Amino acid sequence: MKGMFSRLMALLRDDAPTPRYGAEGGADDEDVIAASGLGSAHKAALAELVALLAARLGSERAAAMATRAVQTIGPHSDAAMAFANGTNLEVDEMLSIYVDWKGDAEVEWQANRIFETLDLPDRWQWFPAREHASPRAAFQALENWLAPRGYRVWHVMTDGDDALAFPVLLEHADLARQLADKAGFGVFALQDADPYYGPVD
Repeated sequence: MKGMFSRLMALLRDDAPTPRYGAEGGADDEDVIAASGLGSAHKAALAELVALLAARLGSERAAAMATRAVQTIGPHSDAAMAFANGTNLEVDEMLSIYVDWKGDAEVEWQANRIFETLDLPDRWQWFPAREHASPRAAFQALENWLAPRGYRVWHVMTDGDDALAFPVLLEHADLARQLADKAGFGVFALQDADPYYGPVD
């Protein structure tokens, strides 16, 4: 893992060549980073987090995905939205689930896009107990399905009525939480979600 992050930080240097897998330069401009309020430490932690989530794809591709995630940072982006933009905009390289408060039907297909991105063989099917269930109900079903497969889900604190979450291997969960904190956004477990998602259905 240490070697992967060393190569990742080399890719993030301003004088580094354009990485493979389609990552392109542009949004790494220091004026954009300053306008977003995210400094170099936030940028490095965000990159490490994305690389950690994509680690099963190999160090080179994980580093390229991390670089691309940093390059999506736009003016005035906060840390949580920088993470969302970097992990949810490209349907072929999704690492997070991002839905609004009525978006329960969106959770299933986004979760399965993540599994496709990570070359995981299983696909999740959700059969809600009632029509128009809450995203929280969908996340609970997803977490119940992921737990025996060695994953847990962290939920990101946002400033809106949306929901942003990402699956991570249990063995990487603590490190992912630490990197999220360093990147400038907090995460929480579903059992602590009442202040954010409301009570259980």
